[in-house]
Amino acid sequence: MIQSAISRNSSAANRPAGYFRFMYGAIAAMIVVTMPAEVIAAPTVAMETDSLAHGRYAEMHARLDKTIFRVKVLNLTLRVDSPTQQKLTALLAGHAYSDPLADQAATLVMASHDAAAHLVFLRDLSVDRLLGGLRDNLAQAHKAGLMTRKQHDLVVANLTKWFDFLQARGIERGDTLLYRIEGDTVRTQYWSHHQQLLMDRVDVGVQGRLGLLAGYLAPGGDFRELLLKSLF
Repeated sequence: MIQSAISRNSSAANRPAGYFRFMYGAIAAMIVVTMPAEVIAAPTVAMETDSLAHGRYAEMHARLDKTIFRVKVLNLTLRVDSPTQQKLTALLAGHAYSDPLADQAATLVMASHDAAAHLVFLRDLSVDRLLGGLRDNLAQAHKAGLMTRKQHDLVVANLTKWFDFLQARGIERGDTLLYRIEGDTVRTQYWSHHQQLLMDRVDVGVQGRLGLLAGYLAPGGDFRELLLKSLF
């Protein structure tokens, strides 16, 4: 059984101390990708990121721009653990960017079971626009064989439900979306730019980790090339 938890409208005073350790750089849009879940209880502990690495080959960055006018939509930082950092260092150190190396780096990151993502929205967005982007990236992940058809379809079918809390409000400039992957557990928090916790959920299942990382790193997706080139 997949376990999930959501708590909303917590005050800024309840903001977890670990959040500020997690806000380490400027950063895009992604989702909690899991199977249908059962609500049980709201998590209360802060997101722990101490096991994650720092510095070169531990962080990947991307700024998503849309339209011919280069409208800034969001910033993304993806962070991995020390074992993954060491593998990336051995693979990439001293080399210039190339597609074969980028492919190998993406495979290493997608195999990580200890990672985090930090997304900051740089403009107001409708929920429909967010969901459209998510569906496009998931379609690319399935096309590349990174997700099965069943995993893809279940995730897409649940997108509207997961982000229903934003339907009336929309996404506002400065909002932050945080993800923490530990094993096959994905914890997600959505913070408003007023430092209000609007969503906090935990989902357990391999599809959560797979879908999240594959959505970022799928060939043809919005983020893959930007993230991988940031390693070089």
